[in-house]
Amino acid sequence: MKKFAFVALLAGFMVAGLAPAKADYFVKQDPEFRYTFSVPDTWYEVGGLSPRLTHTFMAPGTDGAGCTIYSEKDKRFLTHKSDELAVEVDRVFSQEDFVVMAPRMNIGKNEALNPSVVAYQKGGLGDAFSRYAVVDYIAMSGLDKRSIIFATLYGDMKMMVSCQARQKDFEKRFPEFMGVITSLDFKNFYRAYPTLYYRDFLGTDKSALELWFEDLSQSIERALNK
Repeated sequence: MKKFAFVALLAGFMVAGLAPAKADYFVKQDPEFRYTFSVPDTWYEVGGLSPRLTHTFMAPGTDGAGCTIYSEKDKRFLTHKSDELAVEVDRVFSQEDFVVMAPRMNIGKNEALNPSVVAYQKGGLGDAFSRYAVVDYIAMSGLDKRSIIFATLYGDMKMMVSCQARQKDFEKRFPEFMGVITSLDFKNFYRAYPTLYYRDFLGTDKSALELWFEDLSQSIERALNK
């Protein structure tokens, strides 16, 4: 029931137009890979955490809410075609990987107790295939936290994005989190290449994110018709 409720929440986000309520955002660009993303202008950047965390932003409040990005160079998949890359994303990012990474991407101490996967699905990040998981855990601060993590391989980059909050506040924060996640844009750098990394890699003129939400809607319909 908890998993179905979460899928319904995601579907509701789709109906709302894949966009959170209007707010003011500022845009950041990664100096190495040049991808861009947006965060609410009330959030603040956090430093001094694990070197694994490329960008970390926290929301004001006491619910431990914020998002962090981990990106590193990975050239193993540069010659893969898009369908091959989709297979590699499934292979590289297993449920166990998300269980390991959720504590490491926690904003605060990179440790946690009792991490467990609530949901694990195919997704989209930017224009890339991805896997996503929702992981619950107890942070070392004592907060019962929930994190939604997207992971992808794109060009010469491996990326994971984690947005997290205290479990009881996660649903309230979810539109902000998806605002950050859906703002990730690789095109300014990667679309300069003539092969592999372009929007219509499935021949449908749809982004991976749009295809993911369509798949979620079909899953919900099947569940309701059982």
